Amino acid sequence: MNAKAIPSILLFGSSLLLCACGQQEAPISGPVDHETIRYSEMVYPNEKGEVKRDKGFNLLFKANSEIPYVSIKEGFNFLNVVKGVHTGDTKNERFFYKVSKEDNGYVVVNEAGTKAHFNVKDQTVLYEDFDSFCALTDTTTAKPFALFTIPKGRKSIALTSSEFTKGSAVTVNLKNYDGIDLYEKGEELYMPLTTFNDMFLNVTQFTNLAYNYQNLFLLPNDSLVDRSGSTPKLTKIGEAFFAGPKKATLTEELKKFHYQETCLNFDYFYGLKADKGFASFASFIQDKGFKGDFDNSDTKKADAALRYAVSHLVDGHTAVAVNSPLYGFGELDDDPTRMNATRTKWVDDGEVFSSSRAASTSPLGNHLSGDVYFISFNSFAAVNESLLYSPKNQWTAEAIATQTALQFSNAYSFLTAEANKGKAKTVVVDLATNEGGAADALIYGLSTLLGEVKTIVRNPLSGAVGRASYKADINLDGKVDEKDVPLIDKGYNIMILDSRFSFSSANAFPALAKANNAKVKTVGERSAGGACVVREVFSGLGASYATSGLTEIVTEEGGKLVNVDKGVPADLAIEGAKMLDRSHVVSVIDNYLQGK
Repeated sequence: MNAKAIPSILLFGSSLLLCACGQQEAPISGPVDHETIRYSEMVYPNEKGEVKRDKGFNLLFKANSEIPYVSIKEGFNFLNVVKGVHTGDTKNERFFYKVSKEDNGYVVVNEAGTKAHFNVKDQTVLYEDFDSFCALTDTTTAKPFALFTIPKGRKSIALTSSEFTKGSAVTVNLKNYDGIDLYEKGEELYMPLTTFNDMFLNVTQFTNLAYNYQNLFLLPNDSLVDRSGSTPKLTKIGEAFFAGPKKATLTEELKKFHYQETCLNFDYFYGLKADKGFASFASFIQDKGFKGDFDNSDTKKADAALRYAVSHLVDGHTAVAVNSPLYGFGELDDDPTRMNATRTKWVDDGEVFSSSRAASTSPLGNHLSGDVYFISFNSFAAVNESLLYSPKNQWTAEAIATQTALQFSNAYSFLTAEANKGKAKTVVVDLATNEGGAADALIYGLSTLLGEVKTIVRNPLSGAVGRASYKADINLDGKVDEKDVPLIDKGYNIMILDSRFSFSSANAFPALAKANNAKVKTVGERSAGGACVVREVFSGLGASYATSGLTEIVTEEGGKLVNVDKGVPADLAIEGAKMLDRSHVVSVIDNYLQGK
């Protein structure tokens, strides 16, 4: 599930205002024999996808090192800008984070008084309250942990209630990761840029600070590669990122940093660690036989080591998207014997099943078949309010087909029109070939069907629990109120069609639907799982990969919170290709309703 609730123009104004210090210098690649500080511009894509450059950071490099370090002062100044944009403080008039010295190190405090302590002596970072400290919201005015945080000005979805149960304090012990440290120089405290990115930025912000071993990049999720065509190709910012220096052979330092940063990331910030049953990612890699792959100095093989290892998590969210810029963009060219066969088969079979949709009697889109109305789509596209609130007579077929909220609204208009009264008894949301997508589209669709939607999320690292209820502006009058009557209250039966390939949001959709209304029935097969909001991460070598993050969707069963990763079973079983035979699905549903 992608909870990307931030507008695509996040952080891409005319100036990033990053408070950089020092003189600008031309970027230099490779180590030097003395400790040095190099200024790096910030390279980023604007809302048109153009490559832009703005104020950046001073990056520190130790003697004979290629690993960039960022001062926590500059890092948190940058996070002030990130959080300011999301909360509407676009002029950056106030600071959400402040850095100061304390005994044994430094302390960072956020706007609500929540602190993170950086202990230089012990090489630890202690979050007093991880979820409040790292929250995307302004925690002086909003609860810090929820499935979906509503950006300022959003009107299609309203938060109707929320509560937050604080988790335990979290300590990250950097001494366990050789080569990753807190480093004090004068009045500044530094840590590796990639570590700062993993610990404070991509855990909640849906964007990354990444280094291509020449320059600093600000990269929103999915910004490197254009996958809209038959062959993936680099975007303009992707081309800039991969234009950096290449290395056929890694130094011992780079090889070690790649391994240690991977272990740190999965030890602390991987949401399904407990479910996958490993005490540490180092032990997981060792048990699966991949430690030698990470020890390889060949850049291509070291890159592949990460892909091989994470495939054995058998987690549909966790996979490498592109190679390291040190190796270069291109086919991943994996050794199939090193990849997990179960995950590979699931992906391959899913592609075959999805391709069969085009030749089936169950097309995508909105269709009335007998007395069953089908809403079918392959991914949850983030809500585009400018389209949603444009006049309905201007909604094009393409817009409806590609915008999930428009598709649900279009279905609602048809089903509630006087001319169509009595034509349908049941609404089926067909997610048989759906791979997931944005959380706001998930909420909008569920609310159109059921009204208020209650959600529960848990942070498996801290144990914090966030409960939030949402309701959509179903009638599109610009406000959420009692006039927004869901389809279930109009007398329609609500059913959801899932397959063993229905993943992420397509798995959460039936789980949350059934948790909110016992009348909802599921059709088809058990869904594929996918319990956590996805994070995009950059490896120590700069390879982009995704993981299951620390926002875990749970439901309450018998007083216990249970994540939805094991999938949702079908109340009405339909196997394989029969799910794509619309007449068969209608027959199964009608027979069930007649037998009630």
